[in-house]
Amino acid sequence: MTIKKIILRNVFSNWAYFFAQLFTGFFLMPFIVHKLGNSLYGIWVLVLSLTGYMGIFDIGVSNSIVKFVSKFNAEGDFKNLNKVATTSFIVQGLVGIVIIIFSIIGPSLTIHAFKIDPLLRKDFLLSFSIVGFALAIKFFFGLFSSILEAYKRADIMSNIEIATLILQSTLIVISLLNHCGIIVLSLILLCVNIIREILRAIFAFKICPNLSIQLKLANFQTLKLIFGYSFYIFVLTISSKLIYQTDNVIIGIFIGSGAITHYSIASRLVLYAQSFLLTVSGVLLPFASEFEAKKEHENIKKLLYSGTKYCFMISSLICLTFILTGKELITYWMGQDYILSYPILIILTLPYAVAPSYLIMNSLLKGIGKLRFLSAAIVTEAVINLILSIILVKRFGLIGVAWGTAIPMIINRGFIIPIYFLKLQDVQIWEFFKKSLLPVLRPVIILLISVALLFGTMKPQNIFSFISNLVILVLIYSLACFFFSLSSNEKKFFYQKLI
Repeated sequence: MTIKKIILRNVFSNWAYFFAQLFTGFFLMPFIVHKLGNSLYGIWVLVLSLTGYMGIFDIGVSNSIVKFVSKFNAEGDFKNLNKVATTSFIVQGLVGIVIIIFSIIGPSLTIHAFKIDPLLRKDFLLSFSIVGFALAIKFFFGLFSSILEAYKRADIMSNIEIATLILQSTLIVISLLNHCGIIVLSLILLCVNIIREILRAIFAFKICPNLSIQLKLANFQTLKLIFGYSFYIFVLTISSKLIYQTDNVIIGIFIGSGAITHYSIASRLVLYAQSFLLTVSGVLLPFASEFEAKKEHENIKKLLYSGTKYCFMISSLICLTFILTGKELITYWMGQDYILSYPILIILTLPYAVAPSYLIMNSLLKGIGKLRFLSAAIVTEAVINLILSIILVKRFGLIGVAWGTAIPMIINRGFIIPIYFLKLQDVQIWEFFKKSLLPVLRPVIILLISVALLFGTMKPQNIFSFISNLVILVLIYSLACFFFSLSSNEKKFFYQKLI
């Protein structure tokens, strides 16, 4: 199978999982919010945010596995591949033990920092511990998902995710219909994580028959190799957690858990958008690592051009839809009571509108191992984000937190990192614009006209007409992208797939 076909197979597989996640999330979130109420749902989001910080204990090992397994597999060096696998397995197992310990003592240490109803403190404490245990399971089995990613089998990972997502969603609905709370939701999360990770392990051994985990293969030299790369990934992980998780924590401290619900509605939509964009950019890391190992630098440039073009197609559709129709979307989705989330949605969407190339460049930099500048840039962004959000929340509330996140993101990801990457790859700005962004301009103009007609002149009157208009919008824009943005070879490929 050619590289382009493998990339597209993985992208389409990721899209399948994304739409399954989007479909279940779109209908589940209002159901969960209305069943739990603003306060209890706010605590649930807070628990997920706080336990999300424990992801930093990965210290970049997962990305190191993907990079070096891809590299050694391309070179046929299975001895070093198994050294990396075994050493990483031990490291992640030790991290899992640390997370279990922190999950036991952490809740009582953190609860006093937040404005939580005394009647709901038990829910916070137990849920925190159980969700922490669920995260530990992911670390114990973390090697196997990285193996599948390194072998470019996003299709298998997506199938596993879809199956366990259906199971998890079904159990959540049943539990809430029976008036269960977030403690039961935490137990569901734990059980589903166990099933998911076992399935990943089974398929990892099947896809990589040469994989062998033996304690004698672990050594300090391999550990040094892993940490030499993973240090910068660790820094990036910490910074990303600060950027994406801190908002809810700041709101919980300065405003209260109930306000988190309004903010999380907007941030959830934006994270859905980011997840969709990652279905394109995320598959490129092992390819970039392989090209770097083979010194095929022109292929890295091709990944940049095509990846950015597809990301720009997707981000234009999502961002314009959120900005121009977000009020109706939130009203039909969550109800009129949550309309205050719309201004937050606009602000959080702006970075993705001005920085369509960032996620592609992020994956490529990880793949080729050029992480020093990226790490410094994201750390700076995270620190400014934190400081700005604390300053602005006191005066502007939720809107201030949103601007505290958006402003440094726009500057860093829209300008600083792209300029650095283009210089690193010796790519002229005009060449990049011509090959990546210019082909999408005509479809974007058609998109703007279509939005004005479908949601202005033909304003939807109910959720069914709103969804119908969205479907028509996507079809019009997809056709415009097909005819105006794709090369003749790309058109031929997609035409063959459709036929």
